[in-house]
Amino acid sequence: MDNFSRDRRFPVKQSAQTSSLDPRYIGKDWIPRQANGEPMSDCKVAYLILAHTDAPHLAKLVNTLDYRARLFIHLDRKADRTAFDAFHLPPSAEFIPDSVRVSWGAFSIVQATLNLIKAALDSGETFSHLVLLSGQDYPIKSPEAIYRFLTAHPQRQFIRFLDMTTSPNHHMRRIIDYWFWEPWLPAVPAIDRFMRIAMLKIAHRLRPLIAKKPLEGITPAFGSQWWAITPDCAAYILQFVADNPRFMKFYRYVHAPDEHFFHTIIANSPYIDQTNGFEDCPHCGPHRLANLHAIATSLNKVHQVSDFDELRQSHQLFVRKVTSTESSALLARLDELFCAETAAQPIQHDERLTETSCSQTPSL
Repeated sequence: MDNFSRDRRFPVKQSAQTSSLDPRYIGKDWIPRQANGEPMSDCKVAYLILAHTDAPHLAKLVNTLDYRARLFIHLDRKADRTAFDAFHLPPSAEFIPDSVRVSWGAFSIVQATLNLIKAALDSGETFSHLVLLSGQDYPIKSPEAIYRFLTAHPQRQFIRFLDMTTSPNHHMRRIIDYWFWEPWLPAVPAIDRFMRIAMLKIAHRLRPLIAKKPLEGITPAFGSQWWAITPDCAAYILQFVADNPRFMKFYRYVHAPDEHFFHTIIANSPYIDQTNGFEDCPHCGPHRLANLHAIATSLNKVHQVSDFDELRQSHQLFVRKVTSTESSALLARLDELFCAETAAQPIQHDERLTETSCSQTPSL
């Protein structure tokens, strides 16, 4: 593991011949600014939403968040689009056309997220942050308060992570082992599942012989899937991805890359100075490393009205997860809470997230 050094940065190739990235992303100042050059607070928030089910709740989520916002929705290509088209969405919301079939634990969810990032940056809008959400999330602070909080921290990356090389061995197995979560024969799921499980068992049994070597000069980072980053940081990610196909190839057959792909890029970039850095929490799971979400330890709990008091006291901004059926009473209570909040009410949040260690955003 000596190749992993926190003081090193994976080199980003700058060759225009090898880069497939639109040149509009490269070197652009993405920080919203006033005419005098000072950062501008009167901008929008981009919500990037990964959806695959529960069309009624997605519509409610999008309409609730529609405050000085643009909402970009990636609908899993496997989902029935007609069920979602039946619900009214505000003009600020759109389904991005570049959708993919998403599989649990597979690289496809990273690709869907990259497509959302690109859609937001291509929109021409001015954003404070790009906030990644699930279609089964819901705000627990009013959209106005969330907007005030994010725009008050225009050079802050809300993405926490730990060093995978100092954490229990199972974290490193996520990346050095081969995992086969993407379907090979989606038309015949039973055969497909049998083949992939068989390959997985073979690959793990042959681990001493075929395990991948970690990328030299990279400190792998692990954290929660859900984050909020600035547009310039998002543009850096797109540039990095376009210029480093070796990195992309390495992550094709890892486990749950949504919990370490983006974290690793940011942790090995100048943008690490706009985060908390590597956190000393080797045994932490994604719920302990949550950025802006209240997430149950099980990760799968559906929150209900009995959780209202706990969520109301939470310093987080969103809850994961909820549904239009089991969580209907909880969502109604939260809506009442939003209506009762005044525009002048300050939002309380974990003070560690507001400790900005630098005053300027690194140039790309």
